[in-house]
Amino acid sequence: MSNRPGLPADIDIFSPPRYADEASLFRDFAYLRQYLPLAWVEREPYQPFWTVVRSADIKAIEKDHETFINAPRLTLLPKQVEAATIQAYG
Repeated sequence: MSNRPGLPADIDIFSPPRYADEASLFRDFAYLRQYLPLAWVEREPYQPFWTVVRSADIKAIEKDHETFINAPRLTLLPKQVEAATIQAYG
């Protein structure tokens, strides 16, 4: 078990179908901005990742290339797609 602040199980801000319900999605983002602006996400079918939801935090991270990297993943892809891409393009 991780000591990182985890995303609550009932919040989904990353899967494509979730974006069909904008009102609920916006409520989740508002909750996260207030109570959990930085969270560790471990959810299938994705590799674990950090989520950052406050604009000021995102801007600060984007400017600090010494501390933060976006490698090896530049986008959020299901594990299966990521593995197939690595296999195809090595």
